[in-house]
Amino acid sequence: MFELDRVSWSGRLTEVSLQWLPGQQVALIGPNGAGKSSLLQVLAGQQVPDRGQIRLNGRPLSAYSAMAQARWRAWLPQAGDTVAPLTGEQLLHLGQMPDVAVAPERLAEVVETLELAALLPRPLMQLSGGERQRLHLGRVLVQVWAQPRDHPRALLLDEALASLDIRHRMRLLAALARWCACGELALVWSSHDLNEAFAHSTRVWLMQAGRLIAAGETAQVMTEKSLSQVFQWPIERVETPKGPVLRAKHA
Repeated sequence: MFELDRVSWSGRLTEVSLQWLPGQQVALIGPNGAGKSSLLQVLAGQQVPDRGQIRLNGRPLSAYSAMAQARWRAWLPQAGDTVAPLTGEQLLHLGQMPDVAVAPERLAEVVETLELAALLPRPLMQLSGGERQRLHLGRVLVQVWAQPRDHPRALLLDEALASLDIRHRMRLLAALARWCACGELALVWSSHDLNEAFAHSTRVWLMQAGRLIAAGETAQVMTEKSLSQVFQWPIERVETPKGPVLRAKHA
C-alpha cells in the first residue's frame, strides 16, 4: 500500500524507509521530538520530503490529487481543540466525500462505536474536549468508509486517543483491531502509552531524533533494551497473570 524509500525532511526526518500494508495495526512510538508527527504528515501528503520517495500502490504519492489521496487515507492531526459554530452531526458529516455517500450501516457503526448519538444534535461549544475529540474521530472514520469498497483504507491518528476516557479508548481500539484483522484498514497511531501500544498493535515503528530505529512485530521491537535506549530511562517488562506489562523503573 504505502512505501517510503529513504525519506528525509530537513531537521525532522532522516532516511526513513518502511512499508505499511493493509491489515497492519501499527503503533508509532518514541520520545517527544522523535519525528512521529512529521512522519504522519509525510504519509498524509501534507509535507513533501526533501529527499526520497513515497509510493502508494507503486505510484508516487505526488501523482495523486488531494481528492484521490483522500479516497485512500484519512488523517487526524495533533492539533489544538478549536470550537466551530457547528453541531456534532454537522462535524461528523464533514468527513463525507463529495460524490460518494457513506453506507448507512457503516455510519451507524461509527456512531455506535464512539457512542455519538447523544452528541449529534448538540452545539460543539456545549461539549467537553473529549466529546469533541470523539466526534473528530468519527469524522475521519466517516471519510474512511465514505467510498466504494474496492480497496482497503489507511487511517493516520496523531495522539488522537489521548483525551478519550478509558471506555471510549477501549471501544475504539477494539473496532480498529476488528477492521484491521479483516484487511479493510491499515492503521498507524502515535501514542505515549507504551502498554496501550504493546497490547493493541500488531507492529510497532520506534523513532528517535527523526530516525526510524526499528520497525517490526510488536514483541520484537518493544524490548526492554530498545525502549530503555530510545527513551533514555530504564524500562522493564513485568510478567503478570494477565500478560506482560511494561514499567518505568523508579529513579
